[in-house]
Amino acid sequence: MVDMPPLNLERWKKMILKQRSIPEELLILRYLRGRLKDLDEDHLKILEKGFAGELQWDTIVTDALTSSRSLLLNDLLLTSGGQMFQIDSLLLSKKFTIFEVKNYDGEYFVENDRWYTITKTEIQNPLIQLHRTETAFRRLLRDLGIHIPVEAYVVFVNPEFTLFHAPYHPSILLPSQLKRFLQKIKQETCEITNKDQMVAEKIASCHLKKSPYTRLPCYSYEDLDKGIRCGCCERFLFPLSQSYVYCEICGGKEPVEAAVLRNITEYQTLFPEKLVTTIGILNWCGGIVSEKVIRRILKKNYNTKGSNRHTHFV
Repeated sequence: MVDMPPLNLERWKKMILKQRSIPEELLILRYLRGRLKDLDEDHLKILEKGFAGELQWDTIVTDALTSSRSLLLNDLLLTSGGQMFQIDSLLLSKKFTIFEVKNYDGEYFVENDRWYTITKTEIQNPLIQLHRTETAFRRLLRDLGIHIPVEAYVVFVNPEFTLFHAPYHPSILLPSQLKRFLQKIKQETCEITNKDQMVAEKIASCHLKKSPYTRLPCYSYEDLDKGIRCGCCERFLFPLSQSYVYCEICGGKEPVEAAVLRNITEYQTLFPEKLVTTIGILNWCGGIVSEKVIRRILKKNYNTKGSNRHTHFV
């Protein structure tokens, strides 16, 4: 699981107009890990690494720029001319700057405009993806009647990334260039105006909430192992007392109520069509917490709907 890098919270709140959230695909795969046999762990690792890079970029930007002179919109899913496209990070500070964030590590090289790992495995040229995104975004601005210059960059945030034989390209930002690049932006910007705020909010309002790119395995309630997973190592917990559950692997312990509420969140995310009932959550928790305790936690933290056999919680 990826931890959020430390942020200047006040600057974060003022500067980031659209916050970055954990992608639904990543969140569901995290919840399936340890419960579903034959989960594609490699795909999950790729998503984790990409999200970690985006969080790292957020920290770099918010540390370098001034909130009164910059607005940041993260993780945008937009459409223009029938074409759907994603923007990892969009900065408005006198102009729009698109950032395609890459968290590559290790050694890569470029040959005849083709990109390869050091073991000669070809990867997608990130400049091609960047050009498509920039073109689609310019078209969207035109459709919205917004006339602001646009620049676009591929940003490599991992200090362990090395790129050999790459000709100079103004749209590539290597780790060693990031500090100077952002300082240059900071020097060129002016105060954010009400008009800038309105423009940024207009772009944010175009964000599509449901991504068609989500790639999830088929799973059902019956397929998944039941129980409460440890918040640290994700192994299944055991009862310690009436008030606590504990992990035999990492030795951590957690209040029963907090652990059950975490597990309910997983249940609702994985099975949004299912009602939250006492028996349903009892079974989902693997029976390590009594029915009486489950009912008390649900009544305390949720609203009760229905009665008798039809009682559920929202």
